[in-house]
Amino acid sequence: MSKFRYIKIFSLKSKMRFFLTSRHWVLFITMVGIPAIIYLAGMTFSILTDNMTGILYTFPFVMIFSGLMFLGWLWSIGIGLYPKIPEAIFVNKRRFRHLFIFVSLYMLALIISYNLLFVFNANPPLDFFYSTGLLVFIPIHLFYVFCLFYLLYYNAKTIRSIELNKEAKWSDFTGEFILLWFWPVGIWILQPRINRIATTL
Repeated sequence: MSKFRYIKIFSLKSKMRFFLTSRHWVLFITMVGIPAIIYLAGMTFSILTDNMTGILYTFPFVMIFSGLMFLGWLWSIGIGLYPKIPEAIFVNKRRFRHLFIFVSLYMLALIISYNLLFVFNANPPLDFFYSTGLLVFIPIHLFYVFCLFYLLYYNAKTIRSIELNKEAKWSDFTGEFILLWFWPVGIWILQPRINRIATTL
């Protein structure tokens, strides 16, 4: 194995280990607290200077930072805890990877679109937006929602299957799915359980 490949793998594993072993309050501060402080600082600057620049430039950063942290957490659960799934249980890790990539690219596209429309004051033709734009956007967005729900479903099932040491049914991990969906609250309940699983990796 080349030195570059070893460093790359080690770095990825260390990042996953951060998400899997960090305390719930550490992740909450990182994923919610820091972005909130940055956004409030930008909003305060805009109010004091009567200039919207602060909000316009901090909001994209907050979106990027929060999005990356949330995706990193989802990836770490789905891929990092995979070795702990009982061997008799089949989970489609390849599908998880592919849908995760789509969700990541879609979120990136939304952030770029926001910058083009607001930060750089781009004004797309309304006729184009309401006709062709919506026809393209709606099905892609619906597929994005499906992909995101699948990632939450996959991770909720992974956590519960490991805890039960058998394949969890939907009724077994409905609560975990909801907690992942409302992750700013769910992280306080799920992360201690993820910590316990991660200690045996």
